[in-house]
Amino acid sequence: DKEMILRKGWDTGFTAEELVALGLDFSLDEQEWSYQAIIDTMVALNMVYLGAIGVVFVALTMRWKISAQGAWLTMLAGFTASLLGYALGWAGWTTLDTDLVSLVAGLMASLLVFGMYAVTSHLTPVDLASHVRAR
Repeated sequence: DKEMILRKGWDTGFTAEELVALGLDFSLDEQEWSYQAIIDTMVALNMVYLGAIGVVFVALTMRWKISAQGAWLTMLAGFTASLLGYALGWAGWTTLDTDLVSLVAGLMASLLVFGMYAVTSHLTPVDLASHVRAR
């Protein structure tokens, strides 16, 4: 309860069990994050976000007609795959860059679902002439 700050690397050489036995295991609320850790977390969240919305964003900017359900399914697939990519990286199951794995997995899953949706729903580009009002 003295709220003392320990130097970075003070726990080098200790196992998790030894730290618990010494009463030196700290909750996330008691840990201080470095600026780099905060930036890394922001980048990770952005990769998941881009993996989820990237395909729908491009489709909308290219003026493709897509229903709310199709957009939702596409983003859900991208988000799920992107999050799974991060889980694989965090678990140490891949030696590849976790951010890249997450982004590529999300975009590929989104493209797959969007492609299947486009084929089954016969998606077409928006006819711009139909949206022009005569004066």
